[in-house]
Amino acid sequence: MKMTGNTILITGGTSGIGLGLALRLHEAGNKVIVAGRRKELLDRITSEHPGIEALVLDVADPASIARAAESAATSHPQLNLLVNNAGIMLPENLLDPASLPVAEDHVTVNLLGTIRMTYAFLPLLEDKSDAVVMNVTSALAFVPLPITPTYNATKAALHSFSEMNTKSPPHGSSPPGSTWCDGCPEPTSSRGVHITRRERRGGIRGSPSVRDRLAVPGPGC
Repeated sequence: MKMTGNTILITGGTSGIGLGLALRLHEAGNKVIVAGRRKELLDRITSEHPGIEALVLDVADPASIARAAESAATSHPQLNLLVNNAGIMLPENLLDPASLPVAEDHVTVNLLGTIRMTYAFLPLLEDKSDAVVMNVTSALAFVPLPITPTYNATKAALHSFSEMNTKSPPHGSSPPGSTWCDGCPEPTSSRGVHITRRERRGGIRGSPSVRDRLAVPGPGC
């Protein structure tokens, strides 16, 4: 993966990890489009950081994803990097029926949102020799937090989804030349997750130094 000269769309880009990535990648010489639900936040970001562009997007809404993909195809045909960062992390109580909608929201946003974004945007990337799809997961995919069971499960599912798509057809579905990144390291101890020296040297699955240079932990990292 090249570190500059990309056109990058980052979902959940109005705060936290997404905004941090957007600012750093913009400073590194990339065209960055931040996507989020709240137009007022998007307007503030583009005003405070000239050169960054914005796209209104709700990953929980299939129609919003379709509109965003159509808009991006027209306004940014050179798009070659998708960062699926949007997600929620809320506590649940499995003994409380009121927590079921919370669990369902996690699946809709964290898992289905990323899958739908991938289906919608991969056709825009498939002819790019330097295309990258980066899914921001979490250490909690491997070391679950008891109070966030469905969050943990969605991040584990995203890890599997990303892992499968790193393979070439017929075993996987990645277009030629594309790279898939799972934006969280695997566990190396029972106390948590750490990046090993080997991982620092080699980066993520064939993409040199992605973990170190982009610093893409999930919310639970």
